[in-house]
Amino acid sequence: MHNYVMAAKADRNEGALLDICDNVPDYGGDLHEYAGFYTEQALAIERALYGSLPGGTYDRLLGLMLQRKSTHFRVAHDAPEEPEDE
Repeated sequence: MHNYVMAAKADRNEGALLDICDNVPDYGGDLHEYAGFYTEQALAIERALYGSLPGGTYDRLLGLMLQRKSTHFRVAHDAPEEPEDE
């Protein structure tokens, strides 16, 4: 089953249609190939969304995406205690 999402477009721009249907290619474990693939995909999606969505929607989408992944960026701010010299 496919997700179908409708969103308002910015007045100044044309809409966009994202077709997310193919699987990730098999690069045989080549991490550089996978990195390039994911970067190209992300750039294409971001450009389409930036060029189509109203600024308020784009900004909130960014916030929601960062919120979902924020646990990956959390860093402990407390330094471990130094052992005392004996």
